[in-house]
Amino acid sequence: MRVNPDGNLAPGVMIGQILIFYFFSIINYKLIFLINPLFSSFCLVLVYLIGNEILGNKSKAIIPIFFISIFPPFLKYTIVPYNNIISLFFILVIIYLFINYKNRI
Repeated sequence: MRVNPDGNLAPGVMIGQILIFYFFSIINYKLIFLINPLFSSFCLVLVYLIGNEILGNKSKAIIPIFFISIFPPFLKYTIVPYNNIISLFFILVIIYLFINYKNRI
């Protein structure tokens, strides 16, 4: 999180990042660094489920996991406490639910 020298938050800081930071600073500040790896693991599971729905084969659904796991921005944002991975998780949930809904019709 970016903080100006006078103690105010810098522009561009998202409200979700502020809420997560203050929530985990109450409990334990080091827990904030465990959120992104946790959500990135969930993202990999969702990518597998999306690939399984689209490709229809469990062995072919591993290929998208490989590509997203070596994607440099995904690796970069996994280890820093930003909320990009958290928003990616919810985007993937929406995509999975949409594909799952379309396949059931």
